[in-house]
Amino acid sequence: MSVGGKVVKDMMKVVEAEKQKNFKMNRNVNTVEVYLPEFYFWAGLVCGSVNLTVALLALFLGDGIFRYIGVGYFGLWFLACGLIVWVSKIWNIVVCQDKGYFYYTTVFNRVYKCYFNECEVICHTRNRIIIKSERNNKTFYTDPHAINVEILLQHLNKNI
Repeated sequence: MSVGGKVVKDMMKVVEAEKQKNFKMNRNVNTVEVYLPEFYFWAGLVCGSVNLTVALLALFLGDGIFRYIGVGYFGLWFLACGLIVWVSKIWNIVVCQDKGYFYYTTVFNRVYKCYFNECEVICHTRNRIIIKSERNNKTFYTDPHAINVEILLQHLNKNI
């Protein structure tokens, strides 16, 4: 396994430990927020900074066509990392356990209210959770590594 793969694996262990701690702490709270781990924010910030630095170096130190290829390639990676930072701070779900619904906030800051009994889990894989709402006729995508997502899934599984 590469060094980068080992670092990511170790960080995901930290994320899972944070999930377990928050689950125990928030299980009996009326309102719980489901959010992405801080690791996503910091990883996007570090990777974005590195890609921006390389893109600027390619711009000022590159020669000929390789200058534009380097700026384009690393510039696109910088934008992708910026998207990860954006999503990690905007996206969330607020679960109102006692009232029977949740609020889903998209990356474009649109908020949808969905009742537990109107939703079903369509797909639950290692990389994503897909929730379908009958009332809004919307499909919501959730990261299975999100903090407190187990609380949301408990309520949705009760109503299926």
